[in-house]
Amino acid sequence: MDEQNRQGLRDLIKSGVTVQIMTTPEYDYCWRNFVNYPPGKDTHCPMYPPLWMKLYALELHCIILSLPPCLMISRRCQKQLTWYRLNLQNCHYQQIPHHILLATVWI
Repeated sequence: MDEQNRQGLRDLIKSGVTVQIMTTPEYDYCWRNFVNYPPGKDTHCPMYPPLWMKLYALELHCIILSLPPCLMISRRCQKQLTWYRLNLQNCHYQQIPHHILLATVWI
């Protein structure tokens, strides 16, 4: 995510907007009710495992705290696998609450 988008999220939060990562049930509800998919094709919903959602939540904490990115996401084209690499630095360990780091199962 580029710095302009990261700053935009911080500005929204500063102005009082609640920004958070959806839970699995919330994601499923949004997909079924707001995504325009062909009838009978709803089973093709791109599902994100709970661990990915935890990684996104961790990256959101980095954005909120103005820390450097901790999550590197690689995807070359739509049909390939998505690769995640966690890149934690000392500032992440010092400023992100330990229960959030532990929830990602990476430390």
